Amino acid sequence: MNSKWKFYITYDIWLAFELVAVYFLFVETGSLSLEETAVILDGEEYGNKLIGKAASIAEKEIGENAKLQAISNSEQIMPRKL
Repeated sequence: MNSKWKFYITYDIWLAFELVAVYFLFVETGSLSLEETAVILDGEEYGNKLIGKAASIAEKEIGENAKLQAISNSEQIMPRKL
């Protein structure tokens, strides 16, 4: 009966060790974007590749939206009577 507390203390010491390891070794990524997280975890080269892909997708979407905006604006113009 007296040896049960030794197991609890051993387990508590192990939990404290795990807590310290997680605190100092795990990277905080909660407030970072996916690109910033990729730079931290995968390296600068892979992060730059992701940023380039994201920029090209954004440019493509902006270009398509600009075309749609021009079409919708031209459709809304009412002819004037002179």
